[in-house]
Amino acid sequence: MRIRAYFFLLLTCLVVLLAAYPWPAFPWEAWPAILLLIALAVLAESLSFELPVGGTISLAFAFYMAGLLYAGPLPAAAMAAIGAIPPPDIKQRKPLFKMAFNVVMLSLSVLLAGVLFLEMGGVPLVNVRGASQVASGLLVPVIVSALAMLFLNTMFFSLVVSFSERVSLLRVWRDQNLASYLTSFIVLALLGFGMAQLIDVAGWSGAALLVVPFAVARQTFQVYRQLAEAYTETIRSFVAAIEAKDPYTRGHSERVARYSREIARGSGLRGRSLEHVEFAALLHDVGKIGVRRDLLTKPGRLSPDEFAEIRLHSETGSTLLGSVEFLEDIVPVIRAHHERIDGTGYPDGCEGQAIPFEARILAVADAYDAMTSDRPYRKSLSHTDALEELRRVAGTQLDAALVSVFIENSAQTGGVAR
Repeated sequence: MRIRAYFFLLLTCLVVLLAAYPWPAFPWEAWPAILLLIALAVLAESLSFELPVGGTISLAFAFYMAGLLYAGPLPAAAMAAIGAIPPPDIKQRKPLFKMAFNVVMLSLSVLLAGVLFLEMGGVPLVNVRGASQVASGLLVPVIVSALAMLFLNTMFFSLVVSFSERVSLLRVWRDQNLASYLTSFIVLALLGFGMAQLIDVAGWSGAALLVVPFAVARQTFQVYRQLAEAYTETIRSFVAAIEAKDPYTRGHSERVARYSREIARGSGLRGRSLEHVEFAALLHDVGKIGVRRDLLTKPGRLSPDEFAEIRLHSETGSTLLGSVEFLEDIVPVIRAHHERIDGTGYPDGCEGQAIPFEARILAVADAYDAMTSDRPYRKSLSHTDALEELRRVAGTQLDAALVSVFIENSAQTGGVAR
């Protein structure tokens, strides 16, 4: 019910905005250019693709901006309404309610961004004589309206997820990771600005010349996605190798990665920094590949020599990953994840702030999961007992501030998901 109420609220806002705002007249004389931009937007939406970290990339944003800047908010909103239902959605018979939701969200985002563009002194180029002379003065309204369009669409979508999944809006918003693709969307907005000027100077046929550069841009995005997927698969292969050797820690790396990401987010890390923490957590025990299986599964207490052999796994892991170029940033984290704040950890005896921040995050997550998992030599602790132990060693073994972040997050979520 909440989703349907939210939909009708957005629909009402859209209708009121359309009826109440003094829009510039619809430029019917520009219909060839508008039809071309609609066709390009639909094509771009049809060719959108998912990113490994979630969400999709589509170049249609640039065409919506071109429509807004050349013909005005109403044509751009019409483009968005049509582009929000690409042919693949129709072919897959997606629910009508979901498609209607997409139409309303995207159209409202474009219209509100268009209002901001107009209120900041922006003028659609089709309504201006000698538009090339005033185009330079539109740069600030262009960037601001582009950011508004991105922000509004992301916020509307985040509200949908928050209502449907019953999670906090702040958490969903953070998961959208807006900062990680902000630069890309600003570039797309500027490309749309360039396309609008080209249409103004050379007509709709001139704008068709930009199809090839946009196709090249999409290919570049695809190459990035394929490389990212290859990186992720490589990491998963490492994790599978670790867990095959030590069945008692099956799922340990995934859980530590999840806890580490929550601690990192709670500590203010965003974007690629979060990705580094997650990759390091997934691979933190990769050095155990070099440890004998009988030691990893030994039910009793380890001898000093056996413990020394196991302690080598952090050095072995950093050496192993040091030869993998795309993982070189996390090598110091892997090496230092068993260092202690008081300097009595291994392998280098670093202390305090000398320990990489990501390694201190990982140490908290690793300690918690180790305590709450069954091991050959002991049974797991309860969540409450594990938190009490974290408090006890905070400031000596573990970073006290990061322990607090973990415990606070645990309190907010009613426990730690496993």
